[in-house]
Amino acid sequence: SKFKVELAILLLGGVLAAVATLLSTFMTVIRKQEILLAGYCLTGLLSPLVCNMLTSRYGILGASVAYTVLMGTLCIIFAASFWVNVRTKIT
Repeated sequence: SKFKVELAILLLGGVLAAVATLLSTFMTVIRKQEILLAGYCLTGLLSPLVCNMLTSRYGILGASVAYTVLMGTLCIIFAASFWVNVRTKIT
């Protein structure tokens, strides 16, 4: 019961990770793996910055928020890339 907020934040991060995985599958199907590489690299570069800043200030809550923010970033990159690629194929 002590970590209910952290658990809720991690659950949201898990949902975002699942959506990112689904989007990465879609991107693979339309043969845009180079965008996946760019998204993972950008998120990987942001990870130490975000994690160190939030974890040092807020501890376990900061780590939970950092995970969720990074999964959200990955989701946004993949969703935007997928949308642009599907839209250009349609028109």
